[in-house]
Amino acid sequence: MFNGPCEAQGSGAQRCLFLSHSGADSEAARTLKQRIAVLNTTAAAGYGPSHLRPSLERRYERTLSRSATESHGPNADEAWKRRPSALNLRSKSVAEPQDRPFPAFTEHRIQRDRGSVYVRNFAGSGPAFVMLHGFPDNSHIYDDLIPHLVSAGRRIVAVDFLGFGASDKPAEAQYSFAQQLGDVEAVVEGLALDKIIPVGHDAGGPAAVNFALRHPERTAAVTLMNAFYGDAPGLRVPELIALFSTKELKALNLHFLQSPQQLAWLLDFQRNQLQAGLTETQKIRYFEFLGPIIDDNFRQQPSAAPAFAQMTYQLTEEVAANTARLVEFRRSDVPLVLIWGKADPYLHLTVAEHMRSQARHASLHALDAGHWPQIDAAADVARIMLENH
Repeated sequence: MFNGPCEAQGSGAQRCLFLSHSGADSEAARTLKQRIAVLNTTAAAGYGPSHLRPSLERRYERTLSRSATESHGPNADEAWKRRPSALNLRSKSVAEPQDRPFPAFTEHRIQRDRGSVYVRNFAGSGPAFVMLHGFPDNSHIYDDLIPHLVSAGRRIVAVDFLGFGASDKPAEAQYSFAQQLGDVEAVVEGLALDKIIPVGHDAGGPAAVNFALRHPERTAAVTLMNAFYGDAPGLRVPELIALFSTKELKALNLHFLQSPQQLAWLLDFQRNQLQAGLTETQKIRYFEFLGPIIDDNFRQQPSAAPAFAQMTYQLTEEVAANTARLVEFRRSDVPLVLIWGKADPYLHLTVAEHMRSQARHASLHALDAGHWPQIDAAADVARIMLENH
């Protein structure tokens, strides 16, 4: 059900506001319910904090209650699905349930050649921080950071790359790093953004840097968090990524993807490797918040598994291609801000130090955090971003 008419947006795009779903169909409620189930499973296996379950259960009940109050009928979601889908852009007003207030945003769908890219747009001023995730996660890895930036008045655009999160996952799609760069370009055009600050984490680094190299006039700066680009000393690939990027093991990897239990075992192994070096407080947040994001990415249907498999398969070639671009990288006048978790067992601080040495205008900020500093040290990351942009 709509609370207003569609508006023209430019480039033929349209924007339509519609109301939240009913309590029974609430996506937020379903997500919380899934996270409770995941927490039960991880606790039983001995690597998840079981005492967090009551907090999630309370949030689930609040979400059901609020959704039921705000809903304008149980068939609102189905009515939306029956509408014509030839829109380049759709959005809805949303405020996510959180233990602390989460900023309101509008949802958009930016049309690509095949499928659409899901975007959350948080109002604010200044060059927009365009949040780009790696694999195997999605834009929700920035949810602890976003409130700090929005409260300072900054605009945030959080992107799920095609094939991940809430973006479309077209059958037989060909996913690539070039496609992800195209996703960013489409979002910038679709939302009519002027200058942006691409924020790349992990495998989101190449899209962030290459957007700046291709569009320096539209890039105010680049921020990277525990990301890779070209070859660098200390660059170590996580075992899960190394497995799926090994060409000779393609048949084995396809077997893992077809077996949810075996894929879950691999994810569990990697999850435990990545939490090494975190404080006890950081570990609790890591298991409560990040684990369900990654699990849901693979559990949802259609799954993010095909995009994950294709992207990791191209990893070696992408690093080599970006190494060949280092001459262009060195010549760039776009400022580079590197925010790094020192406890990352794979993308070591030496990776950031090498990138800083190659850039013309770069600063490096090392934090007591792991691979996801935006989760482990959200307030510090926000402070650095705001001070530098």
